[in-house]
Amino acid sequence: NLYSLWSAYFTFDATEESGTANTACQLQQSNTESGSDWFNVGSAATINATGSFAITPANINGRRARVILTGTGTQVVSYKMHVTLKK
Repeated sequence: NLYSLWSAYFTFDATEESGTANTACQLQQSNTESGSDWFNVGSAATINATGSFAITPANINGRRARVILTGTGTQVVSYKMHVTLKK
């Protein structure tokens, strides 16, 4: 439950296993405990290769947060996510 003001830093390590990586990354939050009222609070540019990228939203203060990675084309990519929160 993130229902107070947090500074957040999301980092990702991407490893392209096969194909060509073409992935968009969105960070969303919701102010309710259930339902589908998600809204965007951060995003990363299209990721086209193996490497690291970060999302640094101004603040996170919803009840829930989620990361959506959307790929197009043929690809197999593994991701490792690290999250740092500071109240």
